[in-house]
Amino acid sequence: MEVRAAEGAHLTVVSMQQWDDDGVHLGQHDVLVGRDATVKHVAVTLGGKIVRLSTNVRFSGPGGEANLLGAFFADAGQHQEHRSFIDHAEPRCASNVTYKGALQGDEAHSVWVGDVLVRAAAEGTDSYELNRNLVLTDGARADSVPNLEIETGEIIQAAHASATGRFDDLQLFYLQSRGVPEDEARRLVVRGFFADVIHQIGVPDVQDLLMAAIEEELTAAMYTAAPQAEPGRAPALEEAAPRRAPEAGEDLAGEGARFTACGGQAGASSVLDLDQARAGLAVADPVEACVRGRGVQVGRDRAARGE
Repeated sequence: MEVRAAEGAHLTVVSMQQWDDDGVHLGQHDVLVGRDATVKHVAVTLGGKIVRLSTNVRFSGPGGEANLLGAFFADAGQHQEHRSFIDHAEPRCASNVTYKGALQGDEAHSVWVGDVLVRAAAEGTDSYELNRNLVLTDGARADSVPNLEIETGEIIQAAHASATGRFDDLQLFYLQSRGVPEDEARRLVVRGFFADVIHQIGVPDVQDLLMAAIEEELTAAMYTAAPQAEPGRAPALEEAAPRRAPEAGEDLAGEGARFTACGGQAGASSVLDLDQARAGLAVADPVEACVRGRGVQVGRDRAARGE
């Protein structure tokens, strides 16, 4: 597929790969960004045995901007691969790449490769690429390969970041200790993990459609991701449970899904109601939230009493 944005144009392209378990999809999107044009390219992959999507971006004049957003969810036996190549050959152009993926099940495999080339003539380039992966179960694997090639030092920035993390039992303990059932706690974390990418699309109807598709994926697969306790053995969640209440502002989880105890200072931490989370409303990534609802009030005074 070819996408051409003329001078001064503003264009959003959404591609969704939601195939059956035995489906195979190989695709390539070539995007040409004109002078002072803005293109937002969104790729969502939620199914298929093998999916490989390559997105290539070129600029035909100065002042262009390209935003590449991606979300993917790989189940057992699925291979999902996303590659992007951004060729900065014109001055004063910008590119931003954000891809997030979740994986669960044996031999679930994702690959993200982000290549950015800043040529000698591309002075004033502003480029950043980010990849985050959330591994929900054993047996899943995420490969992340960001690459930069810079031929001029006269740029604003050319940077990248990549991280892959496990779903930590401590995150579940924090939510469960606030009255959230384990299966719902898992859903809240995964939903919030994706929501900030989806909300950047800027088209409400499309956002609702994609959030519904992710919800369907979670409904079909989340329960199989919950760890099972061995007979006669307490679940690992209970073994890892802290014996004290969290202090205000304390970081209670790792990269990719972080929760912060509510402080007494207004605005010290974002608040995510359970009803809001179910609706797919998320705070900034990493998820930095206090949970209230079902009569549970989190605050410094309760933490001090150890309740």
